[in-house]
Amino acid sequence: MNKAIAYIFNDYRKQKNARLFKNLLYGFIIVKCVLWLLNFDILFGQHAFSLVYNEPIGFFKQFAFLIYLSKNSTLACGFICTVLLLSLYSLFDKRSYVLTDLIIYLLVLNLDIRIYTTTTAGESILVNLCFLSAWLRKDFNTGSGVYDKIKIVLHNVSYLALILQVCILYGFSALAKWYDADWLNGEVVYLTSKSAVLFTFICD
Repeated sequence: MNKAIAYIFNDYRKQKNARLFKNLLYGFIIVKCVLWLLNFDILFGQHAFSLVYNEPIGFFKQFAFLIYLSKNSTLACGFICTVLLLSLYSLFDKRSYVLTDLIIYLLVLNLDIRIYTTTTAGESILVNLCFLSAWLRKDFNTGSGVYDKIKIVLHNVSYLALILQVCILYGFSALAKWYDADWLNGEVVYLTSKSAVLFTFICD
């Protein structure tokens, strides 16, 4: 018990892994932003796949539905460009800022909810990764103050939560595929490769 407490409270753990994960996540978000902009019309524009229902949902909940409740596609474009710029900045900055990462998380959450009918289960994990990544550090300046201890705890707990989430999700995913005959005989992969929509998207 004492070792577990010391592991979480005493020092930043897995520093190289955390820094690498954050940079890879920023890179992936940048790629997603580019894809969102290239397919903006069918995702966020007038010909978008996802329908919008403009209904009251509560004060706090609406912060996750800013784009969804708005009929102005310019807002979505602004969100994407903001995420793109913040991710580029964070990727090359040696320090990490919780506020910047939380803004990225909130904007990505809004974008993900707006195009919920086009996202896969794997893409939905991106929102959770952004939230947990916000508490990871790229700079590891240790101090004796209360705020420094809080940063250490948040970093270590978030890293453990990331590992646990990935293991659980991919564990269940592997079990589901193991008991699915279409996955085992390759039928799903074959049908996916023959999909006209997927082929058109890749070629475009």
